[in-house]
Amino acid sequence: MSKNLLIEKELKDEINSLILEELTVNDEVLKFSKMVEDYIIENIPQKQPFNFSNGGGKRDLDFSLKLFDNNLKVNFHVTNFNFKDKQYFNDYNKKYSMDLECKSVYNMFGKRAICLCFINYLSIDFKPLAKFYEDVYHEINHLFQQNMEKHTYSDSSKYANISTNIYSENEIEHNSAEIVYLATSYEQDSYISSVYNFVKHKIHSSFDNIGKIDDILKESDAYNKIYRLKELFNVIHNNKTVYSDILLKTYGFERWDRFDKHIKNAIKRFEKKFAKVARKCKSDFLVNETHTWCEGINNKMLYQIL
Repeated sequence: MSKNLLIEKELKDEINSLILEELTVNDEVLKFSKMVEDYIIENIPQKQPFNFSNGGGKRDLDFSLKLFDNNLKVNFHVTNFNFKDKQYFNDYNKKYSMDLECKSVYNMFGKRAICLCFINYLSIDFKPLAKFYEDVYHEINHLFQQNMEKHTYSDSSKYANISTNIYSENEIEHNSAEIVYLATSYEQDSYISSVYNFVKHKIHSSFDNIGKIDDILKESDAYNKIYRLKELFNVIHNNKTVYSDILLKTYGFERWDRFDKHIKNAIKRFEKKFAKVARKCKSDFLVNETHTWCEGINNKMLYQIL
């Protein structure tokens, strides 16, 4: 069996062992994410397009909204790549790439927070693909996390190193930054919490091939980031002498055993949270398909990841 298949089997087995857990979805983040989504969807068609291909256009939208209970002002910059129909999108996508990276910035200046959010997304006839709802939720959740704490992330200095090195063409620098990034709790939480919104809109999408709900879950950013975290851990663990210097000096783990323990715990945490959201998705979204079941607590029948 190939290494990739071994990782996938291990991931499936570990998630199934955790799937009896419960999950609470953050209703406040869901509410404000929908506010942002609705505003974008309503206003982006009114913007003048830059036509980049037959049947396709790029539009930009700038706006501000007050979010959360304390009316935190967030400035948004949105870039939309809209296509006339699925065929035009497929033709363009074969030839060109689009910058779809989304990000958010939360900075405190005295008692005042400056918040920026950048959203890039694809739509067909102005109907966003399901990933739009995953990305908006992810970034709103980051702002929510920091707003609740009333300051930027405590390890923001470490994050500055990640932000620089994760784009490095040097494989050692890139892999080191990426594994620390994926092991960070607030990144994991934002990936996990966006799964529910992604699955909900994927199921109701008229442009996506939804397949089985297990296939939808495996398309989520969270699932793929867990897979990538496990893959990176295998690579780095087997090349300790190559990676130890940059990981210990740049990211402050001090000793290799601390790094090793930190990543193992992060993988377990990530898988456990994904198992929770997978169960909630399967409980809330009824899809006409054959499911695999397992017997849970008090003889309650629960879904498994196929």
